[in-house]
Amino acid sequence: TDGLWLLRLDTMVPAFLLLLLAQLAGEQIAAATGLPLPGMVLGLALLLALLAARARRLGAERAVPAGLGTAAQGLHAHFGRLFVPAGAEIVSHLDVLAREGAPILAAVIVSTLLGIAVSARIAAARAPLGEPAR
Repeated sequence: TDGLWLLRLDTMVPAFLLLLLAQLAGEQIAAATGLPLPGMVLGLALLLALLAARARRLGAERAVPAGLGTAAQGLHAHFGRLFVPAGAEIVSHLDVLAREGAPILAAVIVSTLLGIAVSARIAAARAPLGEPAR
C-alpha cells in the first residue's frame, strides 16, 4: 500500500474517521462558543459545507466519496437500533408521559404538520414554473 490510505475517503475506515472528526469539531465549536446547538448538529453542518465545497469543485455526482456513502448507508441501515435507548428511557418515565402526554402529543402533531407545510412550500418554490414539484 502507499501509506496514505488513511487520507483516501473511498474506503470506510477514513470515512468513519471523517464523521467522527466532524462531530469532534462540532463539539469543540459548541463548547467554545456556547451556541445553543448540539455539537453533533454543528459537526454535520461542517460536513455539509465540506461536501458542498467538493460538489462545486468536482461536480455533484462526485461530491460524496464512495466510502462515505457506504458508511452512511451502513449507519442508516441500523438507525432503528439507535432509538432503543430512547424508547427505554420513555418507558422509565411513564409517569411524566401520563401527566404531560396531551401537550407533548399536541407539540408533535403541530410540529409535524408545520414541517410538512414548510417542506411543501420549499418544494413548490423550487419547482420550475408550470411543472409539478418532484
